[in-house]
Amino acid sequence: MNAELRDLQQQFQRYLLTQDSKLDTALVASSQTFVKQRLAIYSEGYYFRLIDILAEDYPMLQRYVGEQNFIELARAYIQAYPSQTPIIRYFGAGFANFLTQVKHAEAVFLSEMARFEWALAAVFDAADEMILKVESLTTIAPEAWPHTLFIPQQHAQLIEFEWNVPPIWQALKAANTALKASAEKAQQWLVWRADLQCHFIELTALEAWVWRALPHTTFGVLCEQLCEWLAEAEVANYIGQLILRWMRAHLLTRYVINS
Repeated sequence: MNAELRDLQQQFQRYLLTQDSKLDTALVASSQTFVKQRLAIYSEGYYFRLIDILAEDYPMLQRYVGEQNFIELARAYIQAYPSQTPIIRYFGAGFANFLTQVKHAEAVFLSEMARFEWALAAVFDAADEMILKVESLTTIAPEAWPHTLFIPQQHAQLIEFEWNVPPIWQALKAANTALKASAEKAQQWLVWRADLQCHFIELTALEAWVWRALPHTTFGVLCEQLCEWLAEAEVANYIGQLILRWMRAHLLTRYVINS
């Protein structure tokens, strides 16, 4: 590629991203107005393709704010965070953070909705992992249980919300607009994929603590620490049932016995 062509391509890219370029002087046309019209076709096409990508990544967010409002938010995002990668899948990664900065009465809710939809897409796209089967528990010797670590699926995400985001998302998907967004006490939602479907459940504060501790805390230490919240006689059954439930939901990938 010669230097002149490379410079022209870079000018064209700069024009698409910022409309700041001397590209119009390099194009042949009968008038300057015609040059700008030709360039605008590419510029608008570029913007609308990125807007379409954001709409695909955040369909319920678009439904919530309305198509025109979503286009305005998307345009502002594109201008604030021009694409830095040729991989279009990751273009919308910063949308949730961007929405916390916009002047909107529901900015926090919109940001949380975007974070939820991005998590759904991320867990769906994640690489397949092994699934720990319930029958595998029979291979753990009784004396090894206190030293056993249960490893969660790496793609699973635990997200904290201040707003009733997952119920609103479900209502929007079902075309139900009766449910209204509302700020509530902090909620912990677990998002993951199983059998090519995305799932999400709300965890109690104690369940969320166990989930965070699980990959680096042995079964025995978990039981000891849970005694701060539960009666000692209840602890083993509580943690055992919780691990069993998560295994059946395909949330655990393997166990490791610390020597």
